Amino acid sequence: MAKLEAAQAEERHSENEQAMREEVFTKLDQLRHCPIEWDDVVVRQMIECVRVLSKDRLRISFRIGGEMEVELG
Repeated sequence: MAKLEAAQAEERHSENEQAMREEVFTKLDQLRHCPIEWDDVVVRQMIECVRVLSKDRLRISFRIGGEMEVELG
């Protein structure tokens, strides 16, 4: 019974994380072409790592999971 409850709790946790990811990516898509003010504090809270793939591509890893590749230029 304890294993079943643990599995259900893990599933709920995974579903909550997925919902948060979807919300973040939806917001990012909405803001893609809108001018926004840079808020360094918010950016540092959201982003785990930025990797340079080439001179014109970056891969951004988010703290809540997920990655996004961005074309510069």
